[in-house]
Amino acid sequence: MKKILVIRFSSIGDVVLTSPVTRCIKNQIEGAEIHYLTKQIFIPLLENNPFLSKTFGFDDNFNSLIKELKIEKYDFVIDLHKNIRSKRFISALKVTSASVNKMNLSKWMMVNANKKAQIPSIVDRYLDTVNELKVINDIVTRSNKKEALKEGIINTKSINENPLTLFDLPNPDQISDTSLLVVKLEEINQTLITLTKVINKLIK
Repeated sequence: MKKILVIRFSSIGDVVLTSPVTRCIKNQIEGAEIHYLTKQIFIPLLENNPFLSKTFGFDDNFNSLIKELKIEKYDFVIDLHKNIRSKRFISALKVTSASVNKMNLSKWMMVNANKKAQIPSIVDRYLDTVNELKVINDIVTRSNKKEALKEGIINTKSINENPLTLFDLPNPDQISDTSLLVVKLEEINQTLITLTKVINKLIK
């Protein structure tokens, strides 16, 4: 069994968008126990997440909190915030970890140097942190279609019969938490952004 700590301190939207990570870990790693560290004010966002076993609230209580976390003896830490504070926790825990790629340089180049760059959605970048655990996105999109085919999540026949499958929203009866809907909407949003860029280029 793997005991895993996920770190994301803020804010509301970012904490919600981490839910696919906890779902995929829980569903793909047998016996995984997932704990979550966030700011105390955001603990209510996680209370109904069925994939979490325990949550920890941070409120300038580093010393007492790190003592609690050390008792848990984590196997792996997933840093979805990647700032000085999260690095401080990881350093104190002395555990193998993976951090989200914020792609700050690429973002800066796009804004300040007008350089085009392919920046994956934040959900995809969050999920990249669990590659080492052999966990993949369980919502099939164009970006992970090849991997999903390889892992048997979908098959070629289903795509040929319904080419829009990759963008269909999940059946409401199959949604156990909001994360399924969140990640699907994120994928649709990225697709619309791409289409908008193409249209703008064509009409210039």
